[in-house]
Amino acid sequence: MAPLGWDRIECEPLSDAQVRRLLDAVPSDTPLGQAVDDEDLFRISLAGAHEKTALTRIDKRWCRPHGATPTTHIFKLPLGLVGGSRRVDLSDSIENEWLCAQLVRELGLPVAPCEIVEFDGRKVLVVERFDRAWADGGKWIARLPQEDFCQALGYAAEKKYEKDGGPGMEACLKLLAGSADAQVDRLAFQLTQLAFWLLAATDGHAKNYSIFLGQGDAYAMTPLYDVISVWPYVGDRPDQFRWRSAGLAMALRAKNAHYALHTIQARHWHGLAMKNGGEAVWGAMNAMVREVEPAIAKVEARLPASFPRKVWTRIVKGMRAQVRQFESGLLAVAA
Repeated sequence: MAPLGWDRIECEPLSDAQVRRLLDAVPSDTPLGQAVDDEDLFRISLAGAHEKTALTRIDKRWCRPHGATPTTHIFKLPLGLVGGSRRVDLSDSIENEWLCAQLVRELGLPVAPCEIVEFDGRKVLVVERFDRAWADGGKWIARLPQEDFCQALGYAAEKKYEKDGGPGMEACLKLLAGSADAQVDRLAFQLTQLAFWLLAATDGHAKNYSIFLGQGDAYAMTPLYDVISVWPYVGDRPDQFRWRSAGLAMALRAKNAHYALHTIQARHWHGLAMKNGGEAVWGAMNAMVREVEPAIAKVEARLPASFPRKVWTRIVKGMRAQVRQFESGLLAVAA
């Protein structure tokens, strides 16, 4: 049964100062992550770590919704210090996530729109919700039903990582085989894994992919969200973590399972493609790698003047290193 008031908008307009006070009141979650100095792959689990709230955007004004009126945008605050005995400073996480979203979009993948906004001096990442839609000419806002891949595949939330018994690429691709646009969604999922490898985006677990639920049994993949790169935080200092500890959330499988970014080569991507779409997928992967430099140039052209250089330079440098690693393995694929 629909809640009372679903067919109208009820909300309270807020000033920038009021939004700032709302952000200041957001409770801080416990520090994120495992001990960064252990031998496990370090995980940045955004969904549980980001301090965040949500508001509704009406006629270019931010509002606090009331009754059955849903929120339309999520507000994310910087992550701050994360990790265990080795603490890593992710105070630039919102710039990192914004940049990753721009690069992912330029690489041809759908991603939730986002922007960096300041409210009375408080900086946040504002992410547009893709599970909302205006209805009846703007009279009310509909909630679009969706499920993340854990829900869709029947896994508990704590099993979101493949290494913890959660779904891997094969299970996700099998799910997408039933999509209303299976060929497009299966290709997009594989290209997303490649993009995450290029970006060193290590948190692509099963709760960070979702499907829209349509009429009957129809469903299709949603845009991407919660993409962040570990490139700015790799190093040997006590406030960084080792490159060899960085890995994908889902393994590429050959004779062995390959999680660690430094062990994944072009032949592993070729193997994934050949099992799940053949030459068309492999060609699309090569095209994405070739598109890295044009994507970097397009994003750099619209980079804000105040954007932190460390985030930009390290992510770009890291992506270029991954491109070289991919290209250096192409001869082995052709042999």
